[in-house]
Amino acid sequence: MAKLGNVELINHIVEAIIEVIGRRSSERYAVVVINNVIIEMQQQYDFFKQITVTSSQYVETGDTIKVETKINKIEPDLFAEGMKTFLAELVVSAGKTAGYYFIKELKETMKTADVTALEKKGIDLDFLQLRQAVSRKEPTEEEDSSTVGMLKHLISTIFLILDAELNRERALILLTETFDDLGELYPVLEYITIHDIRFTQADESIWIAPDINNYSEKEISQAIQALLLKINNLKDYKIIHFKEKLFNRLRPRDQVFFENMGVDFSELEISNALVFKQVMHAILDVLGKASTPSYAVLFMDTILKKVDDKFEFLRFVKIDPTRYSQGAGAITVMTNFDDLTSIQTGRAIQKIMEEIVKTLVGEARLHFVEEFKKSVESSLLKQIEEDMGVNLHIVQLRQNFTNPEV
Repeated sequence: MAKLGNVELINHIVEAIIEVIGRRSSERYAVVVINNVIIEMQQQYDFFKQITVTSSQYVETGDTIKVETKINKIEPDLFAEGMKTFLAELVVSAGKTAGYYFIKELKETMKTADVTALEKKGIDLDFLQLRQAVSRKEPTEEEDSSTVGMLKHLISTIFLILDAELNRERALILLTETFDDLGELYPVLEYITIHDIRFTQADESIWIAPDINNYSEKEISQAIQALLLKINNLKDYKIIHFKEKLFNRLRPRDQVFFENMGVDFSELEISNALVFKQVMHAILDVLGKASTPSYAVLFMDTILKKVDDKFEFLRFVKIDPTRYSQGAGAITVMTNFDDLTSIQTGRAIQKIMEEIVKTLVGEARLHFVEEFKKSVESSLLKQIEEDMGVNLHIVQLRQNFTNPEV
């Protein structure tokens, strides 16, 4: 069987989307929804500019879906990322018209060969359905901020991480076994049930018995702490950078809620690469406030070039000014950055900061360290000082007594 190209897949996906949405409304409405999403996607993914969808009532002859052949040359990762984002945005845009099982219906409408081709390109419709299920219900503020609501969101998040790293079946088995293993020591976990979205019509993939509120915050936090550590330290299925992935998905208020309850996230492993990127972005923030973000990037590039003779791995650090608003996501490092020791990473951070205060002048130099400390979380500050050996006191002394030429 011939390998399906991107053009054919897009045609088949859009045809299926029109059919699924059209069942609940009309073909014309489906085309309007699709085009609205395509326009939004064009701002982030240029290849969507090569896609045109027209309602059949306006086309006498020819195809209603036109896709330029140059899309076949798109990088696989970019294509997969764009199409997954497109489908996720489509669910939001179509709202109730899309329906709860929209992605599932889409999969059933498409040919098996198309679904298989999508999976080979990294587009898992089952996973997208799970994400839709988890985010489907918009709880009230009271429900969302309750212990049950917060636990449901946290465990759903863990489930999604495992699903993305492993697969649906392994994720379900692994999480269920983890709950069973910890159940004897932490009975509170027995009040939490995980459903497999593929085989249940339940509205929620995570069900939590209201009686869980009979347990104290201490008992719940101890159980959650044990669960997080168990997932973080899996032997057979190691989740690389679990803490990073958890924090990328959790809302800030989730973290605050569980920290106030007694959960200590600092016990989870966090990669050197993430720490380095967070430090770099905090520095860029400080520099950007004193000047402009674009100047901050240019300044940092200059600093990195000054010190990369002592730390060769810094030559692979790249800062994308077009993604500045994405935080640490705008910074890339070499793929094997985590092979470095914490001390090596710390020494590089120390040298970068010393070079910065040596180069800055005026108020920007005098307040650099103080502003940097305000820009990072206390847990990150603790990690770079205690685990990586960064001595901000020394940097501050040099900041106050160095007299660079102006």
